Amino acid sequence: MPRLILDPGHGGYDPGAIGPTGLQEKNISLDIAKRCGKILSYNNIDVAYTRETDIYMGLSERTNLANKDGADYFISIHINSAESAEANGTESFALSIGGEGQKLAECVQKSLVENITLADRGVKFANFAVLRKTDMPAMLVEVCFISNPLEEVLLRSSLFLDKVAEGIAKGFLNFIGQEFRSKNSNVESNKQNNDNNPKNIPESPTVNLRQGIQWTKDDGKNELPFFMEDEENKKTAEREEEKSEDFKISQDTEKVEENKEEKIIIEDKIIKDLRYFQEKLQSLETEFDAIRDNLDKYRDNIYLSFKELLEAVEDRDDLKVELRDTKNELDFYMYILNNIKDTVKKV
Repeated sequence: MPRLILDPGHGGYDPGAIGPTGLQEKNISLDIAKRCGKILSYNNIDVAYTRETDIYMGLSERTNLANKDGADYFISIHINSAESAEANGTESFALSIGGEGQKLAECVQKSLVENITLADRGVKFANFAVLRKTDMPAMLVEVCFISNPLEEVLLRSSLFLDKVAEGIAKGFLNFIGQEFRSKNSNVESNKQNNDNNPKNIPESPTVNLRQGIQWTKDDGKNELPFFMEDEENKKTAEREEEKSEDFKISQDTEKVEENKEEKIIIEDKIIKDLRYFQEKLQSLETEFDAIRDNLDKYRDNIYLSFKELLEAVEDRDDLKVELRDTKNELDFYMYILNNIKDTVKKV
């Protein structure tokens, strides 16, 4: 059984990067690591963590722990940040070109981007301590930018964090050549098997009246199986209550599954819409920059022309007033343009 160390970045008095609304990287990286660990454990991967609570661990402590543990692989989980609020997307890091670390990073990067549909910033190489000092193939993933207001919103979503964890887990399993197995698919498989075999009667007689009646109908019989005779003698009120309760449970289960599917669909739509509006805002800001640059380019010449015109019409007070009004109007439009651009940036 492969053994993997998951390393949630930062912790304790080191919050890591902090988003515009105060969201801290240390908490998100730990949350993702735990979700990912559960998925991988379900897929028969032996998972350990450098930290499982909000404590500080130095870089050497993390790598020493991994090396002493004798783990086969190491994945460090982080959330990115940049000075520009427009920076966005997912990227992964390996120590050097051509190693197992690069292959692991490529598998995780590809799977994660497919799962959360953010911009693919690719696999890069860096001399990070957690990559340099580990004895096993290692990688570091930067899920998205907490400094980007739109991506910070996603990091507050439990459904999004589930998709992140699943993307990392799928990537690791692809790397080691193991098929991904989800709990949901297992439930669906069991349900399908039961649906395909309605006549299978369990060896144990611990079965309710409703099931017995259904099997009898399927077999085309009028009487109940022998182990259901006592149940048939129960009061009508008891039977009806049991039927009602079973039906209610079935309905509740279906509603939960429907709500979960609906939330996933809504989450995907939100991610796509956020990316669309982000691209539009960037495009709009570029257009404003071009307009302002053109105005800046010709403004000095225009102001010089105003000066020359004022000298030329020195004896015409009426023309002087009109020229000054025109200049004031130009200044006003420059002021409005700058305000619009600042508003776009804040959005």
